Amino acid sequence: MARDYAALIRETQADGPYLLLGHSLGGTLAALTAGVLEEAGCDIRFLGLVDSSVPTLEVQPVAVSDYRRDFVVFLRTLQPDVAIEESCFDHVEACELENESARAALVEALSTLIDSRRAELAQDALRPEEIVAAFVIYQRLSAINRQPARLTSLKVRPHCWWTATRPASERESLAIQAGGRLSEHEDIRTSHEDIVKSPDFLAALAEALSTEERMRVGAAGPATPLAHA
Repeated sequence: MARDYAALIRETQADGPYLLLGHSLGGTLAALTAGVLEEAGCDIRFLGLVDSSVPTLEVQPVAVSDYRRDFVVFLRTLQPDVAIEESCFDHVEACELENESARAALVEALSTLIDSRRAELAQDALRPEEIVAAFVIYQRLSAINRQPARLTSLKVRPHCWWTATRPASERESLAIQAGGRLSEHEDIRTSHEDIVKSPDFLAALAEALSTEERMRVGAAGPATPLAHA
């Protein structure tokens, strides 16, 4: 996937310098993409990792029943003002979501929930089938992230933003995998889902990019517009 991202970036602009930014799993992809571009001799001027997922060398299996809890968390990110309890999906059989009947059961349960909360939900909310389809994609990407992997050592020094509750062990692991070189790291007091729209993060990102722009003055050629994973 990182090589596909790198190819798309180079189709847009064949030569750097490039600025990359990624949130969550997108942070992992941004870092891996930076590695691919550096291997090709490209100049990465900025790599921003926003509460990034941290690749691991160990497989992290997840029980099939966990998807119901994850689905509730997923729904809460879509409708943060609506109280959604895990018990709403207790009757849905715990099995792999690759199973078509399992997805249909989840759609039916979600439809019932939406009908009972119609007044609370946003009028432009996605249809149940679309929400479940998006969740399946989210689960597949999460599964990819749990596979054994490791970032390559990078020439660029990543700038990291973390939620305050992110374990120090994960931060240290990312720094080691990136070659032990982090440009800056800042804590943002918000949730993983909300960090990308946090005023504190947006102000810090603007300042980081402004600093990079000042450092870049005089360099040959403009940087590619920010690529967001």
